[in-house]
Parts: sequence; C-alpha cells; structure tokens
Amino acid sequence: MAQGRDGVPALVLGSSSKYRRAILSRALAECPASHPFHGASFSVAVPDIDEKAVRHSDPRVMALMIARAKMDALSEKVCVSMCHVLPCVWHVVVCSTLLH
Repeated sequence: MAQGRDGVPALVLGSSSKYRRAILSRALAECPASHPFHGASFSVAVPDIDEKAVRHSDPRVMALMIARAKMDALSEKVCVSMCHVLPCVWHVVVCSTLLH
C-alpha cells in the first residue's frame, strides 16, 4: 500500500472502477498547489463485496451503505489509521424513480 509523504496520509482508493480511479487522479492533479494532496499518488485496493446484495429504498442511503461495506471489507487489508486515507465511494442515478 502507498506510504504517506511529508506527513500527508497515504491515499488508498477502495474501488475497482477505472472511472473512479480517473476521477481521483484528476482531482489530485487539479487541487491547489497549496493543498497537501496536490499531485499525490494513490494505490488501489479492491473490496470483495457484492454491491447488488446491498439495497435500500432510499438511493442516498444505499450509496452510503455500499461505500461503508467497501470500507469495512478493506479495513483488514489496509492499515486504516492516521497514516492512510481510504476513499470508498459509490454512486447511484435516479431518473423518474428508476434506479440506475
């Protein structure tokens, strides 16, 4: 896993998504030079969860539940401490009550 630099926690993306990897890369490159994560690198840890098994009637709650399940699944793989930041995200799109 990534090691922090200059007192900045290491970033470990908790997702297998190439899309989320690209978003995080772009965000790190575009954050202000004064920000501690500017230009930081990150590693990827793939959570072993069945996202389709996590459901809730409220899509916002479901997205948070899936993100939390990813974090829980990775907490044993990644030393989650003050030395690591573990972003685990999930998103949903709702259009006319249809969940995508």
